[in-house]
Amino acid sequence: MGYWEVKCRFCGVGFNIGRSRRPTEPRYKGWLNTADMIGVPQGIRKNCVKGKCWVIIRREGPCLPDNVQLKDMISTQDIDDNDDPADSDYMLDQDDQEDEYEELEFISDDEMISDGEYGDAEESEEIMGDGVKTDADRRESQNTNGIPHQPKSINDNVPHSPSNHSTQAWTFGWCRSTPKFQVMIDQTIDDRKTWLPAQKFYKAKTPLYYDRMHEIEHTTESADCSTVTAYNGNLIEFEEMRDCNVFQGMVRRQPNWAPESDDIDYESASRYVFTGLCGHMSSTDLRFFPHLRPIRYGQDSVFCNEYVWDPNDNYAMPFHPWCFDIYARLSRRCNGVVDVNGLMDWHYFVDGPRYGEPTYRADGNVDEDDRPYSWGHHEHVRGCGSDFWLHPKGTEYLAANPLFVPKLPALLQMATETKPDFDPRGSPFAESKDDGLQTDDFSRLPWELKMEILSHLSSKNIANLRLASRTFRHLPNTLWKHLLMKEMPWLWEVWCDDEPYFWAAVAFGNIAQSYIDNERDLARYDEQSAEIDRINRIIEEAYVRENPAFVGRWKKASAEALGERPVLSQDWRSKASPVSGKLPSSKTNWYSLYTLITRHWKDLKGLRNRARIWTDIERMMGMIAESRERGLISPLGGDPTF
Repeated sequence: MGYWEVKCRFCGVGFNIGRSRRPTEPRYKGWLNTADMIGVPQGIRKNCVKGKCWVIIRREGPCLPDNVQLKDMISTQDIDDNDDPADSDYMLDQDDQEDEYEELEFISDDEMISDGEYGDAEESEEIMGDGVKTDADRRESQNTNGIPHQPKSINDNVPHSPSNHSTQAWTFGWCRSTPKFQVMIDQTIDDRKTWLPAQKFYKAKTPLYYDRMHEIEHTTESADCSTVTAYNGNLIEFEEMRDCNVFQGMVRRQPNWAPESDDIDYESASRYVFTGLCGHMSSTDLRFFPHLRPIRYGQDSVFCNEYVWDPNDNYAMPFHPWCFDIYARLSRRCNGVVDVNGLMDWHYFVDGPRYGEPTYRADGNVDEDDRPYSWGHHEHVRGCGSDFWLHPKGTEYLAANPLFVPKLPALLQMATETKPDFDPRGSPFAESKDDGLQTDDFSRLPWELKMEILSHLSSKNIANLRLASRTFRHLPNTLWKHLLMKEMPWLWEVWCDDEPYFWAAVAFGNIAQSYIDNERDLARYDEQSAEIDRINRIIEEAYVRENPAFVGRWKKASAEALGERPVLSQDWRSKASPVSGKLPSSKTNWYSLYTLITRHWKDLKGLRNRARIWTDIERMMGMIAESRERGLISPLGGDPTF
């Protein structure tokens, strides 16, 4: 078996996703899908944009031959300014044509929202304010006071990252040659003098550049530069991709396992348990199992697969914690409980063993009514899910966190009314002099019948009806709450006040940092303990006969000075990020919220991803319910031996 990355069982998206940073951003905001902090993405040379793409060499010495200086790489190669892939007369040479991957590009966000998606806000009033930034406003001021940190192993003496960056530092659980944790906390912002034009650098025909490409970083200021190994940082912000590499597993509970203190209620009541988290998924053909933190039920590593080769094997079902949060909300909404047993029984015994293969009819065609779950994912997911995750332009939203959407809280706040005279049942539209001229046939209908008609119409049809009939010029604010729940059920801020899934709210960087700090403290403690033991032996040999009381006092004082053995900090448990709660019905302008969401849809990548995942999980729950009706999985609410 060759290299193959495991995908999330819920949404089908891979866990190894990269981001190519802008050169003005701190270093920790850029990484490749291989979990390397830096590197030259595959296929990048012919897609670079003249004057906008730059190469930054992070360690000059090891990267270059002894007789080649950094300043000589460009000037001694006899490269003309016009010898650039961005020029119209430029011809690819043989080396450039050896690029293994063709440029991939999906439809843009603008094209996407026009195809049945949100963004068509023709009927919207002028509600948009200045409190929400758009994609054009995403430029950060430079800070040249960053402290550089080279990434180190968990077994090394890693300096503690500043507290204000610990929740943002990307943490990976497996990195190429060793299954150890690494926390990428390099906050350096590279001086512009160190930027090298990318096209000239790649034309310098020095094979050593690519032998050492993990010491070279490609950055770009252009949204047109594309690669298959990282998303363009000009198209998606670092904060939007929070924990996109983090996964969790679920496995069968063993008979001899006892409940743990951090068990969730529906976890304790099921036959399955959650593992710890990890920040990078290894390939199925490698021998390194992902290392998990925290260690739950004694498991510090686990083998994950979205398919089930043998139902008797206790492989972990992998998923994004944010995807399970959405599943839990949907399950409570549909079943009244979080159906863990049904989900895992369906995975182990029904859909998982199919290996993504369809059912064929007698005529040889695929049975469209009996397709595996993985066949129903969005076309963007199917297009990106190769042996490793591809990153074509237009699919950035697939890596956006659906729970923590940076721009959503501002929109929710804008839709919250602070005026004391706000009427939640009143009309959100301003009165006009023609309001009393209701002469059409609709004016004769009872109000209850009018509302019944409106309940069957879409928002676009309601907008047209308001233009056609004065009777419907003023409608109650609550109508748009109905539309939000009908057309955007995944916007749970409208109707749901559930607590978020704990493992989706806690930052994995904080967890891993606690373990790294503990390893560092233990190493120091053991070193000091060994030194104290050495000194104690010398003291004992010198004074045990003449003054044994002194030796006893010395050992006691040295033990007190050494102190207790360091224990693992649990502070990360109290640092779970809060999420937006349920909006107050008496203070929310639902029409304003609806128009704000539709107007800013293309900027709300996390919300767009939430809608996609919600649709997938609705389909999954339908398949689980069907399997339960056929007696293939355990009944809902019970826990029989299955």
